[in-house]
Amino acid sequence: MEKGDQVELQLPMTPRFVTANTQVKDLRNSIAIASGPIVYSVEAADNGNVEQLQVDTATALQLQHRNDFLNGVNVITGKTVAGKTFTAIPYYAVGNREAKGYKVWLPLPQTARIKVDAGQIQNKLSSLIYGSNIEDVNHEIYGGFYDQRIFGESFEEPAAGVNYNQWRRYTGYWTAKDGAVTIIPGRNTNSEVFMNTSHYIGVEPDQSAKLIYEPKELTNGAVEAEIRFTGKGESGALLVRVANAGVGNDAFDGYEISLNRDGKKIMIGKHLQNFEQLKDAAVNFNPEAWNKVRVALNGSLIEIYLNGQQVLSFKDEHNPLLKGKIGLRTWRSAMEFRNVTLQESGKTETLKLVNQSNEQVSYNWDVINTGQAKASFELDSNSAYNGKKSQVINFVSGSGKAGIANRSLNRWGIAVRNGQAFQGRVYLKAEKLTGPVTIALESANGTKTYAIKKLSGIGVNWKKYPFTLTANTTDINARLAIYISSKGKLWVDQAVLMGTGKDQFKGLPIRADIGNMLVNQGLTFLRYAGTMVNSPEYKFKKMIGDPDKRPPYRGHWNWYTTNGFGIEEFLKFCEATKITPCFAINIYETPEDVADMVEYLNGSVNTEWGAKRAKNGHPKPYGVKYIEIGNEEVIFNGDNRKAYEEYVTRFNLLHTAMKQKDSSLKFVHAAWWRPESPNMEYVFRELNGKADYWDLHVGGDDPKGRFRY
Repeated sequence: MEKGDQVELQLPMTPRFVTANTQVKDLRNSIAIASGPIVYSVEAADNGNVEQLQVDTATALQLQHRNDFLNGVNVITGKTVAGKTFTAIPYYAVGNREAKGYKVWLPLPQTARIKVDAGQIQNKLSSLIYGSNIEDVNHEIYGGFYDQRIFGESFEEPAAGVNYNQWRRYTGYWTAKDGAVTIIPGRNTNSEVFMNTSHYIGVEPDQSAKLIYEPKELTNGAVEAEIRFTGKGESGALLVRVANAGVGNDAFDGYEISLNRDGKKIMIGKHLQNFEQLKDAAVNFNPEAWNKVRVALNGSLIEIYLNGQQVLSFKDEHNPLLKGKIGLRTWRSAMEFRNVTLQESGKTETLKLVNQSNEQVSYNWDVINTGQAKASFELDSNSAYNGKKSQVINFVSGSGKAGIANRSLNRWGIAVRNGQAFQGRVYLKAEKLTGPVTIALESANGTKTYAIKKLSGIGVNWKKYPFTLTANTTDINARLAIYISSKGKLWVDQAVLMGTGKDQFKGLPIRADIGNMLVNQGLTFLRYAGTMVNSPEYKFKKMIGDPDKRPPYRGHWNWYTTNGFGIEEFLKFCEATKITPCFAINIYETPEDVADMVEYLNGSVNTEWGAKRAKNGHPKPYGVKYIEIGNEEVIFNGDNRKAYEEYVTRFNLLHTAMKQKDSSLKFVHAAWWRPESPNMEYVFRELNGKADYWDLHVGGDDPKGRFRY
């Protein structure tokens, strides 16, 4: 080169497809789009559902500058495999428009050709290929498939003390303490799973738990509450003008007035099933002391006071929310609320947040105390028909009703229709009771009665009292009430309410609508398994015999699970539908117990456990063929050789015990499939010839994995 020569450097900016390093297995068969050093993204605002978008890599990409687009950016366009135009924007510009959703890595179009010779049979498909699975996750069983309409039937849950008659819970284990309600995320919402070691797994999303006051909506007026933090966290809030509330971080419409855990900020935000911060202010308060938050509402104007001083004012001029309920909310914080008041039209009302100290009712039940009745309520840990606790109602004096009410799962209500007949039973005993016990179907607030039954002559010893109730109206939010109207003391335990006739599946304790749907799907195989199996107290022998005497146990999805529905009820459903069953057992069952289980299910009436099955009402053997040993074993341990070794050891112990009882049984092993792990070869070789099937969770495991042996 000579002096004065010019060097021109050209950096290619032609848009291109790029792939990830082959060692990033999750991005195999995926591509991204780039121009020079800039990575691009396809956003829902331009392309609709980006989850379904597949680009045509054979079509050239086009780059152009758009001044009218996101304050001026280069955009890339191309064609999808369906022939439509897609638009990609620089990744740094993502998230600036209302439509949510974007994607950087896109799946490569897959092309394949399969040649089938229809005249030649290569193999035969099993008739059991079309199957499904049921388990008690998300209350598929309790609150769903199982016909029991009462939730908390055994009164094992402790008294929370919260006034759930008026406040509706949206997750979280709320309790009363010194006149306040307290919430601690993670308390009673984690459950133990034992796989080689104990693992504590979250079973309820309570980081944004809410309590919403149901009886009244507020338009203009003021709300006050005292708030303090009792542990680590981020924030907590008073909610106003709430509507459309549900479970989830931002699952409601309304305004949130929140205090930061650090004591330095107060904020007003708006929720429309999402979150938008409207305004905040720097403050200085002691988060561990009681702080009074007041929210004054006047049309679209919202004024906020902290400890008597106005700290924020905001006028919502964009789609203001003008009416709704009030509520309390945590955001990842242990905290307490008390002294909630509502001011409207010159009147101030203190809202009942907690029950009285003498109103201790089991967690899933509500207090009934009407008229001039003086009554007390307690849980008796010394005298239960079944389990550890029973509910006590003590009518002391006056006139009115004293009792308890149940609104089913999550207090969502018991759905009844005009003319619908229910069957039920409850175990009662009494002391100096001068009148009858009333069982009734009522409206949620108890002001309307849809069906009623009087039970008289309650003695001092536990006794089962069957009853029937026929609703005289339709209501999707009814409740079951049990109450007394005269002096005396009543104990209540094991309350059951189920449908009758066409509402039950072939006379089984199973909802006909769900049972018929499973049948209509044409299922030939049904698995009954899930993380419920991994609870240390999940044992077969606790699931047989009189359901009212089966011991409650610490379950996975519900701490206070009953055994009203168990493996035997599952098998009866499969028997009635001719669906081939498979169920899973806990790997920490003893060899002796699983041998007895096989004899109970498949043995003749001349065997010890076959005779017990006949005594329990089922002389004919169930003829079980498939049993899974464990459920998703080692999933929570990571790729841990010792955990896989323990599973193999437990499998072999139980397999041998059951095979000796019935050599025709087929076994499924449940070791979690990790295709890249050398432990897969270990499990395969150790269980080959013993396990007939490997339970592969497609979607949960990697369906693209391959055996390499």
